[in-house]
Amino acid sequence: MNIVARVVIAAGVSVVAATGAILAAEQVMPPAMQAQSASQPEAGLSAPEEMSVFDRFVGVGDLTDAAGLASRACGYGGSLQPGGTLFWLGEPPVTFSANLARSGELPAVFRFSAGADALHAFAREGELYLQTGHRNSIGFEGRVWTLNEAGEPDFSGPVQPRARIAVACDDAGQAASLLNAAFARTGVHTDPVRAGVRAVTIGDGEMEAWLPRLDDFIGACTPAPVIEELPAGRQFVLDAVYDEEARFSEAMGEHMSGELRAGTPRPMVYVTLAAVDARGGFAQLETLRIPFDWHGLVPDEGRLSVVYRPDNLEVISRIIEADGSRSDGLSSGPIRDASMPCADPAAATTILRELASGLRPAPLEMPG
Repeated sequence: MNIVARVVIAAGVSVVAATGAILAAEQVMPPAMQAQSASQPEAGLSAPEEMSVFDRFVGVGDLTDAAGLASRACGYGGSLQPGGTLFWLGEPPVTFSANLARSGELPAVFRFSAGADALHAFAREGELYLQTGHRNSIGFEGRVWTLNEAGEPDFSGPVQPRARIAVACDDAGQAASLLNAAFARTGVHTDPVRAGVRAVTIGDGEMEAWLPRLDDFIGACTPAPVIEELPAGRQFVLDAVYDEEARFSEAMGEHMSGELRAGTPRPMVYVTLAAVDARGGFAQLETLRIPFDWHGLVPDEGRLSVVYRPDNLEVISRIIEADGSRSDGLSSGPIRDASMPCADPAAATTILRELASGLRPAPLEMPG
């Protein structure tokens, strides 16, 4: 089920026009709600007829503040047009929002908001990323609004929270510098590396964010203060989710017998391990993709190991860079065993065995 369809269900919408408008709006949006900006004409907004329906809803203001300058650096111009984006930042900087305009049967605005004291920005491959999460796991609050011809909202509903958003930007580096300078005026020192680590648990608004989280397993392996602090110089279990519809990746190849595994469905638990560099320059993430056909679970003092015959385990490795960006995952391919640090390996073993026996976690509730 796609994000906007879940929005409609969560909000209990029965108005056919509003539903159709939202669905039409999402059709032009890439996965993960990444906004693709369109360079917008810098038309003067003094004449009312020159204001778009999105301008009237957002309230286009002074584009000389940091958020406005960042909008200009991205090529958005002074008017919010379909396919475009406009940033907004309160003064003094308290709340930041990115407004993404989409056209359809009815115009729609996707708005993502977060406290300016929890944000940092970085540029990657021509896109501007805004990321939260260095202090908590709240992430961006997102809502979709459909508008009438006067720019007034006639429907709104929540969209899946996320740790980061990405928008195409003419000069992403300059826009990131402008926004970070504005965020710094809150007096809060952000930690991009830890934000990048915590962003993994918040999710990017994709289907992974809807997988049931195994809080009992995480708690058995990692004390709550560790999750809160994300300490450096040690590896710990950061996250664990269950995926009923998991499949072996292409990197898993085939068994020695010639049986194809790539794409084969297999329920799995994904356990993500994190290690923050002691100097704070980066962090390492490893996600163990654990199907239930293990040869054995081996609890030991302070660790839990998973052993397979044949090699059905896969580990996906990623790096969180100093600016908070996340590298693409690198697969280990099929391996035989892996272990994880665990404060109570016996309890964690029991949880995995119960899952394997058919006890499934409760479905994740949709945002209301």
